[in-house]
Amino acid sequence: MQMIAHAPWEWSLFRDGDAYYLLVICGSQPLVDVVVALTAEEIAAWQQTHTTSITALAHIIHATPLPHPRHRADIASQLRPLRAMTMDMDALMRAIDVSSTRMNGAALITSLLCAGLAWLMISDSSIWQSGVAWQIGAGLFTCLTAGMAIMMLFYALRGQRNQFAQLKETLQQHPQRVRAVSLQVASGKPVAWLADDGRATRGLHVIVTSTTDQTWVLPVTRDSAPRLVYLLNQRCQMAG
Repeated sequence: MQMIAHAPWEWSLFRDGDAYYLLVICGSQPLVDVVVALTAEEIAAWQQTHTTSITALAHIIHATPLPHPRHRADIASQLRPLRAMTMDMDALMRAIDVSSTRMNGAALITSLLCAGLAWLMISDSSIWQSGVAWQIGAGLFTCLTAGMAIMMLFYALRGQRNQFAQLKETLQQHPQRVRAVSLQVASGKPVAWLADDGRATRGLHVIVTSTTDQTWVLPVTRDSAPRLVYLLNQRCQMAG
């Protein structure tokens, strides 16, 4: 049994050989899984229109009073674990997106601060009218801060996005490549990584390391950290 299409918290489409099964989340409290076997016509529609026809069929099933006449209870019991795994993956991807946004925001703020410092040096005419040593020092400082601003802006707009895209691809397609997941605290300058003792409220990061020695750093809050570590460990059974 293989999941071939999915709409978070709405429906999941599975294939088992030539048979197709659509699981639709129905009801409100409690939620009920309704599983129907697709007819030949519905399979042909899926092959032609893909998610368009499946979404329309899912809406019809959702609107049908329970118990649904086409419900396959025998198949539903097989699909529930697969659906639960998919919902965990959705939650994991959302948590990574939140962490990515935090990292992106920090990079942009750093870029703006560096650009502001460079502008202050350039606009202060008194510095450039001072002695040669002051001018050389001011020039070096301006180049350094301007370069840092450009580097952080590039990281926020492209580098960081590529890194998190690689992490998502690894988790979705090659979770066995994740070697370790740990919660650590960034402390001091230069940064030293310390194991979390449960007391830190700032500088918390989830560190993900792959078997190819690739490392991803995910900034988190104290409240969100346990959930992200749990989801990563659930997805990557080799991670410790």
